[in-house]
Amino acid sequence: MDGKTNLVAASKKYSRYRSGSSDYLAMLANQFQEKTVQGIEKLPLSVKQANERYAKEKLNFQEGDAKVFNNQLLNSAEAVIL
Repeated sequence: MDGKTNLVAASKKYSRYRSGSSDYLAMLANQFQEKTVQGIEKLPLSVKQANERYAKEKLNFQEGDAKVFNNQLLNSAEAVIL
């Protein structure tokens, strides 16, 4: 496992901002099925496509911008990878 995967294994919830890499998040969700994985992406079409292709109970994608502070996300994950 690489460093990112080890970090996820130790965490309860994993968020990735700019989730253009939805394939990677889907792989993590499959590998760590007890974890919740959330992707945050700026482009609405990318969010829609990722949710249509990969979303399941503990994997979802939402629209957002990693460069803009969002108080709702404060303390919402144990591991965050940009």
